[in-house]
Amino acid sequence: MVSSALANGSGVISKWFPDRLFGFVKQSGGEDIFFHGKDFNGHGQRPCVGMEVMFQIRDSYDTAKGRSSHKAVKVTPSSKR
Repeated sequence: MVSSALANGSGVISKWFPDRLFGFVKQSGGEDIFFHGKDFNGHGQRPCVGMEVMFQIRDSYDTAKGRSSHKAVKVTPSSKR
């Protein structure tokens, strides 16, 4: 899989599956984007639905599936309250 950084983003965690360690962030622009639990740095907090977060968007190409996709990495809780 080949990947590169695209941009910074922000949004709200819309889905979180703790048993599978992944979820989705509803971006401020409207699109849901995948994130993996290993890419979440909550400084002691765990991801939860409704949490405002900031992240970097990575564009990746999955050679096994033969398609490109976006992924949120370096996901952190937003300082906004």
